[in-house]
Amino acid sequence: MRAADLVQSNAVVWVEGPSDRLYVKAWLAELSPELVEGVHYSLLFYGGALLRHLSPDDPAVEEFVSLPRVNRNFWVVMDSDRTSEEQALGDTKVRVRDALSDSSGLAGSWVTAGYTVENYVPPNILRAALEEVHPQAETGWTGDPYLNPLGPEQLGGRGSPADKASVARAVVERWQEVDEWPLDLRERVRGLANMICRANDLV
Repeated sequence: MRAADLVQSNAVVWVEGPSDRLYVKAWLAELSPELVEGVHYSLLFYGGALLRHLSPDDPAVEEFVSLPRVNRNFWVVMDSDRTSEEQALGDTKVRVRDALSDSSGLAGSWVTAGYTVENYVPPNILRAALEEVHPQAETGWTGDPYLNPLGPEQLGGRGSPADKASVARAVVERWQEVDEWPLDLRERVRGLANMICRANDLV
């Protein structure tokens, strides 16, 4: 990341890593094809470990939530990491979410409805993508939003982790086959697209 990517962009969307970028970019293109990465918005990585392993009062978190002071049109996409509907969102994620909702400008957040962003992918599409990337791998995931679809327990105890970015690439190539977007995906992408449009005076 360069400082100019944050300061000069009309809108900034922070995602955890490369696979999340592929998904979010593809979903935005599906709902709002007029929005172009690098023109209307920038997708930047923050690394999920930042939020997963830090306490709410850690200085790194403080710096993160203050970023809207640099660019007020700013969203962050976070995995919920919840393993059940009853489980509360982690304190650090709550702090980031609340801080952004109180920020000036168009700052906001998107916490996934399921455990991770892959829970937004229909099981048949994820299965086909996984078979393309890892022909010997089989997934037992059937759509439970609180299980990690690419976790070792869903991949039959596979010794090495799945290549999430390659799987994401294979998924987005098949997204035209998806009729009904799972969970709150369509609503969330529409909200993100609306923020980007407002930041670019397109509404």
